[in-house]
Amino acid sequence: MALEKISAIFLIIILIIFFPSASLLNSTKNINDTTLYETRSFWTYSYITQEYSQVTARFLGSSNFCALYMVEDCITTLGESSVMAKVEEICIEFDEIIYPRIVDLAGHPNGTMGDIDGDPRIFILFHDSYNYYSEVNDIEHNYSNQCEMIYIHYGLYHHSWLYPTISHEFHHLIWFNHEWGEPPFILEALAQYATYHAGYLDSYNNLVPQVASFLPYPENSPLYWSDDKDYGSSYLFAFYLAEKYGVQILRDLITEPSKGLQGIEAVLQKSGYHITFNELYINWITALTIDKLDFQGNLYGFEGLDVQISSYEEVTNLPFLNKTILLNHYAFKILKISSPPNNFTISIIKSPQECLGIVFAVHSSSGWQVQQHLHYEEENEIIDSFAGYMIDEAYIILSYISKNTPIAPKERGSGPSIEIEINLNEDLNTTPSSVTTLSTGTTKTLNSGISLSLLFIIFLLLTQLITIISSKFNRQ
Repeated sequence: MALEKISAIFLIIILIIFFPSASLLNSTKNINDTTLYETRSFWTYSYITQEYSQVTARFLGSSNFCALYMVEDCITTLGESSVMAKVEEICIEFDEIIYPRIVDLAGHPNGTMGDIDGDPRIFILFHDSYNYYSEVNDIEHNYSNQCEMIYIHYGLYHHSWLYPTISHEFHHLIWFNHEWGEPPFILEALAQYATYHAGYLDSYNNLVPQVASFLPYPENSPLYWSDDKDYGSSYLFAFYLAEKYGVQILRDLITEPSKGLQGIEAVLQKSGYHITFNELYINWITALTIDKLDFQGNLYGFEGLDVQISSYEEVTNLPFLNKTILLNHYAFKILKISSPPNNFTISIIKSPQECLGIVFAVHSSSGWQVQQHLHYEEENEIIDSFAGYMIDEAYIILSYISKNTPIAPKERGSGPSIEIEINLNEDLNTTPSSVTTLSTGTTKTLNSGISLSLLFIIFLLLTQLITIISSKFNRQ
C-alpha cells in the first residue's frame, strides 16, 4: 500500500513537471471564496434596445486568471464537444499571453477601484451579442454582475480574431478600473493598440482590419466617433504616438488625471516633449499622407507600418480656381498636384474665426521637404506659398482645427464642418499670411525648402564678400 501511495505521488510530480499547462485548469470551482457555478445568470446590455436582460450561461472551465462561461443556446449552435475542446487552449492563451502583455501595457486589473469580488480571474462570457466591456459590473448597481468580466460574441470562438478581441476588451476593463471619463477616441485608440502589444497583428502587417476602412476616407474625423473607420484611425494615431514618443506614453495616459487630448499633452510634457496636440496631429496626418522616413527626425512616416492614405483630389492644371471644399473638424483633405511647378501659391477664403492647418509635402531634387502652417489669425483670407527646385511630387493637406486644444466628445456623432474656397496658382506670392510654422514639433521655425547645399553656397558667397570688403578697407 505504501508503495502504491509513493507511486501515485511520483506520478503527480511527473505530470506537474512535464505538463505544467495542465495545472492551469482548476479541478475545483472555488478560488478566493468565489463559487463558479455550473450555470449562472448574467446581466447583459443591448446597444440596440438600450435595455438590460438576463441570460443563463454554463461554466466551461477556469484557470489562474480567467473563468469561461457560454450561453446555453450558443453551446447548442457550436456543438458541446467543439466548445469543450477549445476551453483549455483559451485558458492557457489568456494566462500566458493576454494577461501578462495587457497588464504590462495598462497596469493591474484592480486599478484604483479594487477587486469587487475578491477573485483575481476575469470572467469571459460568450454570448450572441456585441463584444464589449461594461464598467457597471465593477460597481454596486442594479444590473451589476459583481465581477470583472468582458463579453465576447460566440461567433469568434473558433475564429482567428478571438484573442485580439479578448485583448481589446481586457484593456478596456483595466482602464475603467483606473479611471472613468475618457472620450471614445482615446479609449479605443489604446484598446486597438493592445492587440498589437499582445502580439496578435504579426500576421496582419501590424494593422487592425478597420484601417482599410479609414484609409480611403481622410475626411472622417477620429475625434467624433461614428463607425468602424474610427477604430482604424484611432489605432493609427496610437501607433504613431507610441512609435515616435515611446510606449510608456500610452501607459502614462491611463494614470494621467487630465482627460482626452489634454491628457495626451500632459503626459508628453511630463516626458520632456513640448508639443501641442495640434502640432502632433499635423505631424500625424503628414505621415499618413506621404509615409516617408529618413528626414526631419522620421516624423513623417511609420517605421513599423506600411500605410498611406489612398484618397486625394488630383489637381491636373493650374490655376485651380474657386474650388469650394468641405472640411470636417480634425479631418483632412489632400490635394495632389500633377506635374507641379517649382513655385506655387494657395489662397483660401474662410470665416475669420475659423482656424486651419496647412501642410506642403513636396519631393524635389533635394529630397522630401515639409512645410506646416497653423493659421490661428482672425482673417478672411490665408495666403501660403512654396518655392522649390525640380519638384516632381507635391501634396497640400488641409485641416479644420481649433485654436486651443479641443475637447474630444464622449458621445457618438459627427462634429462641426466648414466650407472654404481655395485658389491654387503657379505664381509665387511674396507676402504670405502670418502663421505659426512647424518642423519637428519642438521648434517654431521651418525652412525645409532650403537644402544644406544651398546654405553652404550662401556661406561661401558671404565669406568671399567679407574678404573683398576687408581687402578694400586695408588698401585705404
